[in-house]
Amino acid sequence: MKSHTNRFMSRLYVSDLDGTLLDPGGRISDVSLGILTELLTDGMPFTVASARSVVTMREVLRGLPVALPIVEFNGAFISELASGRHLHCDAIERHFVEDVLEAGRQHGMSPVVATFDGRADHAYFLPPGNEGLAGYAAGRKAAGDRRLRQVDSLAPALDEQMVCLTFMDRRENLEPLFAELRRRFEGTLRLMVFPEQYFPPWHWLTVHTGRATKAHAIQVLARDLDVTLDEVTVFGDQVNDIPMFEECGHAVAVANSVPALLAHADEVIGHHDTDSVAHYLQHVWRRRGLLLRRSGTDAEGVVNTEIEQLTANRCRNRKTTHR
Repeated sequence: MKSHTNRFMSRLYVSDLDGTLLDPGGRISDVSLGILTELLTDGMPFTVASARSVVTMREVLRGLPVALPIVEFNGAFISELASGRHLHCDAIERHFVEDVLEAGRQHGMSPVVATFDGRADHAYFLPPGNEGLAGYAAGRKAAGDRRLRQVDSLAPALDEQMVCLTFMDRRENLEPLFAELRRRFEGTLRLMVFPEQYFPPWHWLTVHTGRATKAHAIQVLARDLDVTLDEVTVFGDQVNDIPMFEECGHAVAVANSVPALLAHADEVIGHHDTDSVAHYLQHVWRRRGLLLRRSGTDAEGVVNTEIEQLTANRCRNRKTTHR
């Protein structure tokens, strides 16, 4: 059982993006951007963890100056937000990818295959088989996403590190494939089905290695930063946030969270469309400084020392780890 930490004394704050930190349009609002920029400038140890790629995270965060590594693809990568450089990678073993691709073919589906070739990220896909995937591909191309590669065969992807397979279809069409993959690979691969909240009625079925969770990535990040999980506060709204809620010292759910996540929350704050995460962090940071001043501690000195230590620890662990 996890040990609950004092929310005012956390040494690392990690927020989910969609449905949590971002507004209903899938971008950070002007209010949240202003508050968080001020907090980060003041030294708050804050970062984000998302199912998104670092490419789309940069788009929706609109220049938010996050210096600490971020968690992308639900934990498959730990990366630098500004440069996109990967510091840690949990890839899917090739024989599992081949089995999943074959299962997909038997169900008449083909995924987007997200890979890393050691230098750059790629997203391979066959000609779209439905309007949802076609719309997704068109949207990413319009955004200038250089990762996209429409191909006649997914064979080239097998020679690279494969971090995520993503099927897109209506939920009723994904369920039979999901059931088969869960029967064959549950406990080995991490499988999730969830709605594309900005493009209904389409859903995603994602496949990662079993190690690729936000919780595991935060554990790796915390270790590299010399922070214990008890000293981490996390924010989320969906079932993929449950493992990090279970592992970290203080778990904060937004009011619009799914019931399954609310059951694991230590605290529930406002709806994500009210900038509740940013306002909460602002309150916590101000309260932290007040508590330190009341205790006779030099708050600014403590904060600056902690940030210097976090940065130094990150620099010592800059080499990318592949598994």
